[in-house]
Amino acid sequence: MKETFIGFQYAAKELSAFIYGAGIFVISLKNGEVINHEPVDVEAFQQWLNHHNIRDVKKELPQHIYDVLVKKDK
Repeated sequence: MKETFIGFQYAAKELSAFIYGAGIFVISLKNGEVINHEPVDVEAFQQWLNHHNIRDVKKELPQHIYDVLVKKDK
């Protein structure tokens, strides 16, 4: 998989972590900046992040909070 994603200006090596909700990815960059991204293809973008082992903050939340957030996304 490529280091970059079409329509996204940052390379995977620049990303630290992300969380997804309400159609928006909030992404922490390694330089300390926090950005938002609304990809056309949410599933493909998330697969790209996962392929490059970008940390998904939701997976680190306590289970009861994760469950509430996941239900709101669907």
